[in-house]
Amino acid sequence: MGKEMFLKKPFQVLYKNRKILVALTKDDIKKKYAGSTLGLVWMFLYPLLFLLAYAFVYSVVLRIRLEIMTTTEYIMMVFSGLLPFLSFSEMLGTSSMSIVSNAALLRNTLITIDTLPVKAVFISQPTQVVGMIFLLVATLIFGTASQYTILIVPIWALQMLFNMGIAWLLAALNVAVRDIQTIIPLLSLLLMFISPVAYTVDMIPAKLRFVMSFNPLYYFITSYQSVLVLKTVPSLINLLIMVIMSIAVFYLGYWVFSTMKRILADYV
Repeated sequence: MGKEMFLKKPFQVLYKNRKILVALTKDDIKKKYAGSTLGLVWMFLYPLLFLLAYAFVYSVVLRIRLEIMTTTEYIMMVFSGLLPFLSFSEMLGTSSMSIVSNAALLRNTLITIDTLPVKAVFISQPTQVVGMIFLLVATLIFGTASQYTILIVPIWALQMLFNMGIAWLLAALNVAVRDIQTIIPLLSLLLMFISPVAYTVDMIPAKLRFVMSFNPLYYFITSYQSVLVLKTVPSLINLLIMVIMSIAVFYLGYWVFSTMKRILADYV
């Protein structure tokens, strides 16, 4: 496969399977909340309950006060960081199991194996999208909206590319190494503590700040917080790292998945 063909291939796969991918995503979202009393309302409640827990612990128990923002702006900052974290954490769990738990689906539908990990990414997005809509309304009400707010669109697009790459990697590796699905919950817990959701980078001891550079969520979370609450553009170095990282992981994930396709097909 030529270089140009390889660069186009993942997008061609997504476009070719777009209709069935959307249909399966809608069906899985309905199944996810089927049987619960509140149903799809949980898409709204889930991030709000997490936000209340974070706000209570950091604002009431720990009594964190930041000079650069009000309590309301602080809660908005927490929410803008919490949403991408929650969607990423959910994606980790569902994508790692996307091939293992959907073998029957592959045998009985026209969907290609490449799109199952992507479906896991799509399923993780409703909570973030709904939450971001609430957050955008809040920026207008409390005056944190600015000309930079529109940048959430390219930031979200880069996040989607990054998530797809990770999803392809985890889906492929979990077929060969089942320990992956066991490690995911521990990884999510670790990410929760080292992601700057409820604290700013300035609050971290200078000697430990380098640790943040190894956390991919750091770049997305701080970028959302910058454009939604702080009314600033993310630093140029953070933007460059986020762009390069997202594109590189997207293609790396697809390459690994494509390379392991024969093994995956044998499993199915």
